[in-house]
Amino acid sequence: MSDPDVKKVLTKTTSSSLKAIEAHRQKTVMANQQISVLNSQIESLNIKFRRSQLIESELVTLPEDVATYKACGRM
Repeated sequence: MSDPDVKKVLTKTTSSSLKAIEAHRQKTVMANQQISVLNSQIESLNIKFRRSQLIESELVTLPEDVATYKACGRM
């Protein structure tokens, strides 16, 4: 092979490698965004869970004959 042929092969290889790297970079960015969203959802659910545990622990301490009410909206 002559030098121009080698350069063509190297250019094609480099070009395809750069395309593959860019595709991988885009997938990584998308995956990181999804991870961020999921972490936010997990944190939100953990807060709700802790709040539910607190409410349950308070309700368990009440006697059976005490009337309790659930909030149904804003006044």
